[in-house]
Amino acid sequence: MSSAANAAAVPSAVSSSRNRVLLGLLVVLQIADFFTTDFALAHSALGEGNPAMAWCFSSQGILGIAFGKVALLGFVALATNSIPRWSLALIVVVSALAAGNNLFHVAPLLTS
Repeated sequence: MSSAANAAAVPSAVSSSRNRVLLGLLVVLQIADFFTTDFALAHSALGEGNPAMAWCFSSQGILGIAFGKVALLGFVALATNSIPRWSLALIVVVSALAAGNNLFHVAPLLTS
């Protein structure tokens, strides 16, 4: 392999590695979002803020939300190497905001 071909392969490998890290972070955040949503819906009068997930919950219960999470993670996992890093990072940020919002609402329920 020539040094030019080797140099061209390195940025791709680094980019792919960074996308896998973002995907791993997304998985952790989606799991946190799922469990905090489940807890909040079971222990308070709070409702689901995402209209798509609210519809899934109203039609299938917590399994509807789980299906939505699995579908999102499956799509992102399949597209990890072909979607721009900024869009994957945006999905991670939105997931972090959702999980943080849930935690903000669930924390008072844990202390009472």
